Amino acid sequence: MFQEPASTPIDIRFRLFRTAVRIHPLFWVIALLFGRNRFDDPDKSMAIWVFALFISILIHEFGHIIAMRNLDDDGYIVLHAFGGLAISTKRLHRTPKEMIQVALAGPIAGFILIVIIYVVTQLLGAELQGFYYGVTGWEIIEFAIPQFYVYDLGMLRLDEGVIPLATQAVIWTHINDLIVTLSVINILWGLLNLVPVFPLDGGQTVMGIFSLSNPQTGQVEALRVSLVVGAMISIVAVFVLQELYLGIMFGFLAFQSYQMLNSPY
Repeated sequence: MFQEPASTPIDIRFRLFRTAVRIHPLFWVIALLFGRNRFDDPDKSMAIWVFALFISILIHEFGHIIAMRNLDDDGYIVLHAFGGLAISTKRLHRTPKEMIQVALAGPIAGFILIVIIYVVTQLLGAELQGFYYGVTGWEIIEFAIPQFYVYDLGMLRLDEGVIPLATQAVIWTHINDLIVTLSVINILWGLLNLVPVFPLDGGQTVMGIFSLSNPQTGQVEALRVSLVVGAMISIVAVFVLQELYLGIMFGFLAFQSYQMLNSPY
């Protein structure tokens, strides 16, 4: 599931900051699936959702790439159905400390983007009005509620003679939508990746920490944590939150941890 997917004839490929990037077509399919609620909301743009998701995951993976380069390594990026991968091209093994550094660099990159968004909007005079979660809180994951961050960008109007106010209202609605969506994705994607389930960033971090304290059993202990946490999240996702996709993903990761624990190698 979190291995590099096979290439297809319709992969999108490009280079950015000396890094090769490949986008598997299922990335776009899953992006549309997770943004499906926007089809029924006239104030939300599907294009903005897909763009924000693409940028957020790309920045997350570049966080890993930057950490790799600081460790005399390098890599390339693949965006696929379950997010993204930063794949090393030089080193097959890392020390526990290096594993922690590379793993945490991805979520940190996303959190830095949130800080940049906040600082820029404040400099522009936008007002952060607050946070709210809606009725169940989990609605954020499907973006069933209008906003998570609520920015008031109305004071940034231009003169009516330059751009009609009605057009400005549409423009600022989309800008607000982009700011909100980028903020939500990077908060949730960062937190999701910090869950201690292998091979998510949190799982790799826990494995590195356990391996530092006990090199002989650290990996096994981390996989046990991964198995239990992954199974619990899968059950809650399916039976409580009714999030089948999330349940399948964590169920598979839990099963993968079980297989690794029982592997003779």
